[in-house]
Amino acid sequence: MTPLADIKISSREEHLGKPDGPDIKTVAFGQSSLPSEIAHLFARFEGEKEKTLTRKMDAHLIPIVKTTITWDPQNNITYQILKATEEGGYGAVAPIVYNIEHILAFVQAAEVKRSPLVIHGQPPLRHYHGWHEQLRNGGKLGKDKRTGFVLPCARNCGIATEAEPERIEGGEDGIADTADLEGALTTGEQVEDFIATAIDFLAPAFGNAHDEYGKRGPVLEFNRLDNIRARVNGRVRVVLHGTNDFPENVMKACIKGGVSKINVNKLVLDDHLIHVKEQSSKLNLTALMEQGVEKAQKLTEWQMDVCGSTRKVK
Repeated sequence: MTPLADIKISSREEHLGKPDGPDIKTVAFGQSSLPSEIAHLFARFEGEKEKTLTRKMDAHLIPIVKTTITWDPQNNITYQILKATEEGGYGAVAPIVYNIEHILAFVQAAEVKRSPLVIHGQPPLRHYHGWHEQLRNGGKLGKDKRTGFVLPCARNCGIATEAEPERIEGGEDGIADTADLEGALTTGEQVEDFIATAIDFLAPAFGNAHDEYGKRGPVLEFNRLDNIRARVNGRVRVVLHGTNDFPENVMKACIKGGVSKINVNKLVLDDHLIHVKEQSSKLNLTALMEQGVEKAQKLTEWQMDVCGSTRKVK
């Protein structure tokens, strides 16, 4: 069985925005890097329908979640968003947040564009309430330990899973010790192995990278993506990782190839970063933050247009 290098798990999501904003099923929340103590505690859910999740803090176990544990795709908003995008032939933009300004920018963009949105967080946010999608990196685990190291607890927690076969070349921003892992292209055999584990979303490697592409830019094997899509045949959703420096035509070609969710980082955050670097000594903090939100929102709206998700929320 092919190992699962990265697995993302998602469950119940909430809408973050104005009461008269998008439909409540348009915004899903995610978070990178599942804390080891939480992953440890997920194992307690095995075979049981209701538990109190606890985590260790200051040598005490503190209850933080109590939930009925069932798996129903109809109750999983991430699953429903990706199902709709696949059927509609467009992509859901999935940006990464590093602070509150980013969250404001992304949600406001979704409201303006009437677009679905999946938000991914970073490790510093992992202890805050409200994040229902987790990334657990198993790239450095032994082969026998990778497969299914999240799936058993995920299903018992009513959670969907997203897997990345082998490694997409490069290091993921905010995720330690991944840059030295060798990249590999996804094969048809790996697709079958992953689907057999009951995952929901597959992030294939077909030339995309978790890093910069350099002067050459991204060189993707679209024939490989087409073959993967044909092999999947609707059994799971195909999603895209590693989109830094993607021009519009490449992004649109990926969506045409069947990608239903597009993880973005620099594409929507570069202008905000440049703004902070250039204006932090010139503007007061309020103006700096407000203008930064506007810049990130503008790029996010642009990506929603590129991915075809604008006006898809009624």
